[in-house]
Amino acid sequence: MFTDQEIVRELVETRRRIHRRPEEGWTEFETTRLVAGRLEALGLRVLLGTDVVRPEAVMGRDPKLVEKAVERALAHGVEQSFIDRTGGFTGCVGILDTGRPGPVTAFRCDMDCVLVDDLIDTAGTIAGACSVLKDAGAKSVTVVATHGVLSGPAVERLKNSGAREVVLTDTVPIPEEKRWDGLTVLSIAPLLASAIRAVFEDGSVAELFDTYPEHHGQGFLFA
Repeated sequence: MFTDQEIVRELVETRRRIHRRPEEGWTEFETTRLVAGRLEALGLRVLLGTDVVRPEAVMGRDPKLVEKAVERALAHGVEQSFIDRTGGFTGCVGILDTGRPGPVTAFRCDMDCVLVDDLIDTAGTIAGACSVLKDAGAKSVTVVATHGVLSGPAVERLKNSGAREVVLTDTVPIPEEKRWDGLTVLSIAPLLASAIRAVFEDGSVAELFDTYPEHHGQGFLFA
């Protein structure tokens, strides 16, 4: 059995591993290898590529980008045998057969693109990046930034950017008239309070970033 903290650390490390090497739509060979490996380790039967994807139904797939992605994946340690199993397509399905009669339940998980920035001012750059990712085949895009200045046309640009969610902190106060349903604003107060306490009690400020979810009532995982 894993403790909650061990599960959190595993999720954080997995997320960091995936985001260290971002991949465009239909080129996610490294991510697919990671996902398939985790599913197989859990005892699931894994189907890949053309076993679960109809090539004629695929949209937004650039063969030249796929070729480069395969070369990159091989250079980063993905086995040629795994690439061969995909047939050049990155679909992945894990099947858990309980051996018992009953209904079949399916869970669909798409790869989400996360745009991370330190500051959003007029949002021109971040909105443009959202458009590029969506055009490249991203199923969804989440925007995360520390400081939300949101000046000028920023709010309208973010609303119309196609981002599933925009996540900001409250280092810059965001008035109600600049908030919308797709915006999440996180308080940095718990982090500041924990940092002050760590300084006065000779604790470690660096360790706060590993345990921050425990201190944050909203449950958002900074990692």
